[in-house]
Amino acid sequence: MNNVRVMRKFKPGFFDGDVLFFAANRMSAEDRKSRLNVSFWQPFIGGHVDVHAIESTHGNLMTDASHVARIGRVLADRLETPSGIEISEAGVAE
Repeated sequence: MNNVRVMRKFKPGFFDGDVLFFAANRMSAEDRKSRLNVSFWQPFIGGHVDVHAIESTHGNLMTDASHVARIGRVLADRLETPSGIEISEAGVAE
């Protein structure tokens, strides 16, 4: 499979910002042993990793409408109020 070949050769660069990460929380014991921990990415990120756990398997994360809706709500909220920007009571970005 090409995606496995590409994944094995990938060398991540450094990203100076925050990362919004959606994690599939429902894993078999075998998956827990073989999947990378999200903290693996921290040395490559200048900001923090904001993890949103979704009660789903990795395979169903983007195929189950309820999971996609939850991810969409989180993304919409984040895009409405980006990190590092404070909104005053009057609704003005400061």
